[in-house]
Amino acid sequence: MRSLADWLAYQERQHPQAIDLGLERVRAVWQRMACRPLPRVAIVAGTNGKGTAAHALDALARDAGWHTGRYTSPHLYRYNERICLDGVPVDDRKICAAFDAVEAARGETSLTYFEYGTLAALAIFAAQAPDLVILEVGLGGRLDATNIIDADIAILCSVALDHQDWLGSDLAAIAAEKAAVARPGRPAVVADPAALPLYAPRLEKAGVQVVMAESLVDAGLDGHLPPQSLAAALKAWQLLAPGANSDKGIAVLRRLSVPGRMERREAPFGEYVLDVAHNPAAAQRLAEQVRCLPALPTALVLGIQRDKDVGAICQSLSPIAERVFLCDLPPPRGAQAETLQGFFPAGCVETCATPQVARERAESWAGQCEGPARIIIAGSFVTVGECGLG
Repeated sequence: MRSLADWLAYQERQHPQAIDLGLERVRAVWQRMACRPLPRVAIVAGTNGKGTAAHALDALARDAGWHTGRYTSPHLYRYNERICLDGVPVDDRKICAAFDAVEAARGETSLTYFEYGTLAALAIFAAQAPDLVILEVGLGGRLDATNIIDADIAILCSVALDHQDWLGSDLAAIAAEKAAVARPGRPAVVADPAALPLYAPRLEKAGVQVVMAESLVDAGLDGHLPPQSLAAALKAWQLLAPGANSDKGIAVLRRLSVPGRMERREAPFGEYVLDVAHNPAAAQRLAEQVRCLPALPTALVLGIQRDKDVGAICQSLSPIAERVFLCDLPPPRGAQAETLQGFFPAGCVETCATPQVARERAESWAGQCEGPARIIIAGSFVTVGECGLG
């Protein structure tokens, strides 16, 4: 049997494109796998806040005694994080067995790395039969591999410009792609009131039950995680479990922590802030949240994928740090540190070969500060995942 590392390396070579949106190939393989039907399924789409909503709904269900399966992407430190049962990443053995099943069913059909992972997750959930399966869309929605499943409920998070090469050049087109994960006659919880006019045309045409999330600001959930995503998860949970206690749910959400989402960690020099903010809207939100923290000398470790709006991300994050350590990210998608330099004031920037080297250089700087200091690590899942803190 191949090891998990061998499987992942193999999958990266099996399709000519890293991203190949479309459901025909992946649906055909899923049908040939002949797995048992999945139980209740919730699907989460949106530009930002998807991961928070998925983790929040998972936490709410598990607190009520439900068994859950959760599929999210990408991972931070280990591939296993993508596929969780009852909040715990599944082991290599289960994932490899599921990959064996996918490989046996695909025949001559080529699959992308993401499609292999999606089918493996679905096969694991079908075999384990949890009470609720939560699927986070990888990219867009309409043509994403997760959309081969007819979800019982959808959560639609924020809409912002991202992945325009695949999803469309304007917000309305992007929203229509994401809204397509909702099914006729079934509820879709819209997290952001500002996004409702963008989602509404597609939802109304499809006959979807539109439900607005309720604000949780008065409940004190306006802290480090996106409150709109938390509110949407709570509303979805109340629809899945009528009669669920709101106060109990809010207490669960207050305790929620999501890795790499405004994650604060103590350090000998002060603290780290880890945030995967990888598009302009997420970078702007990170900057706003950092401004609400106690003032400290701050360094920024930043690496960005080159298919992103590099300038807008840098411009949002530049004001929050007096020292910046830019890092190269791996090809083919990774931007080189030197291409980011021009977006920051001269004299405050150092370029580094890897996220880990950038983190180490930032730590050296922080250690020379007279009092506590802060290091923010941001710009991509890759930057946070490879900084050496996993």
